[in-house]
Amino acid sequence: YWRTGGSFGGVLAYEVAQQLISAGEEVAFLAMLDSMLPRALKRNWLRWVREHVRRARRSGWRDLASRVVRRLKNSRRRVTESHLPVDENQRLAALRQAIYSAATERYAPRPYRSVAMLVRAEDKVFFNSDIADPTYGWGALVEQLRICDVPGNHLSILSRPNVVRLAELLGSEAARAKSFSAPGTNVAGAVAKSDVLAALPTPAAAPPGQ
Repeated sequence: YWRTGGSFGGVLAYEVAQQLISAGEEVAFLAMLDSMLPRALKRNWLRWVREHVRRARRSGWRDLASRVVRRLKNSRRRVTESHLPVDENQRLAALRQAIYSAATERYAPRPYRSVAMLVRAEDKVFFNSDIADPTYGWGALVEQLRICDVPGNHLSILSRPNVVRLAELLGSEAARAKSFSAPGTNVAGAVAKSDVLAALPTPAAAPPGQ
């Protein structure tokens, strides 16, 4: 079996792989696309202040102020949204996000005694000062964790041109896994990029970040 998933889907892929192995099946390839466990998040306030000062110097204090205002508005909206009429799609999206977050918080992952791949978006959803573990929580669980960075953010890694780079990385890793799981076969080069692209989810279908 070859399993992969983006965001919360990566957590699901990890657990599916565990259950397959427990059932005596072989998982030749496992990849989590920008999937983060809650244990990886812990704000370092000193780094947080330094990061914001550097960003303000680079982008201007007006940009920082607009970010603060935007976050305050989003926080206020989250507090009051249950009392306001919302679009059905927005309501379902919020409900889905709440389910994903609750499930991830309750999840107790087991160690994975094999090779897995973590793909990280270069444009992170969280500030670097909020990420206490650069392995996104998987390093303490996966025996052999391979980490690759892809241009784009949490969703745009699944859009062109970033998804092409993602497909190349996944194809290369999949070919390595295929060679390892079938040492007697002749595997020339990486798995076809077109096949990997066809198998990847679209950005609209990808679950939102944790």
